[in-house]
Amino acid sequence: MRNKSGELEALRKVTPSEARAVRICVDLVSDGPELLKGLAAALEHLTNNGQKPLLDVTQLHQSSLLRDQPGGPLDPVVRILTEEPDGQLRLDAELPFTPVVPLGTDDRELRGYALLRESFDCAFGIRVRASCPAELAVDRIERCLTGLKTAPEAVELLVDAGFLRRTIPSSECGRLIAGLAARYSFQSITVLGGSIPAKRHQLDGGVRPRHEFTLWQQLKAGSLDVRYGDYGIVHPSAAAPAKSGEGRVQPNPYLFYTGGRRSRYAFRAMARDDKRKPLPGEDPGEHFREVAQEMVGSVEYEQSATGSWGDRRLEECSRGDVVAKRSQDWIAIGTSHHIAHLAARGDRAA
Repeated sequence: MRNKSGELEALRKVTPSEARAVRICVDLVSDGPELLKGLAAALEHLTNNGQKPLLDVTQLHQSSLLRDQPGGPLDPVVRILTEEPDGQLRLDAELPFTPVVPLGTDDRELRGYALLRESFDCAFGIRVRASCPAELAVDRIERCLTGLKTAPEAVELLVDAGFLRRTIPSSECGRLIAGLAARYSFQSITVLGGSIPAKRHQLDGGVRPRHEFTLWQQLKAGSLDVRYGDYGIVHPSAAAPAKSGEGRVQPNPYLFYTGGRRSRYAFRAMARDDKRKPLPGEDPGEHFREVAQEMVGSVEYEQSATGSWGDRRLEECSRGDVVAKRSQDWIAIGTSHHIAHLAARGDRAA
């Protein structure tokens, strides 16, 4: 998940049992000061509840100011988490996350990761695209292991299938994973993907298959020791930063709600003018109440609600006890439930 307001809110609501059951990887995609502070708070919350999450800059846009940091793009986050107000390193400083190294990282950034290992003796993750040719993947993994001065046994490998418009044959991805597993003794191998579309304006409400789960099933059926991973309730690719002065269209109230091997999508379309602005009187909070009522009455909610913060919030919205007007509120609710669903192994029970 990303370091966006909604997902960070959900991470700060994770319970100890959820933190122990689900491995969290946060994609660093936004460099705003408040979001970095929110990220630091979420990382500390997860650490205090039993998990040192992964933190990955693979999707960080090349124009981000974090790319220009002398110590690498993670440096500001490290400083927030490990330094006293006067800039001195805390005596008890420990890195509350595991850095993920993008496979194509340049020499300068790789040196920054190596410095983290020297300072905090941390383990690492490495992320490789599922479509990466095997020889290229091996060459770059060797470069990373050498530059980081670490062994495969201290590395969590993430094999990223990206956006899955439909169920894809697992053969290509399976060959890559099998080849890497035969060559290296990684701490773990996780295949991740996501089937939430980037655009919702042409999407009908109803039940949608989670192709990422089917891909994982196929790989497991092929006797590969691989973990399941996904992108929660958002599209796998982070959107490019908005251009200066570019207005943002207020989204229609919506929710993706994770069920057993599927998800349910519900929305309410607001009436708009010719500039796509909601007409006066259109209340996103009231529209989301209708979305919440629809979802609470669904089979997915009946079978998959866990009592998580997100499920409780959804019920409160359906009754009108809480008003959720912003997209980050809706994403927080859906993400919280999604994490709890995975922690309860809801897909295996389906």
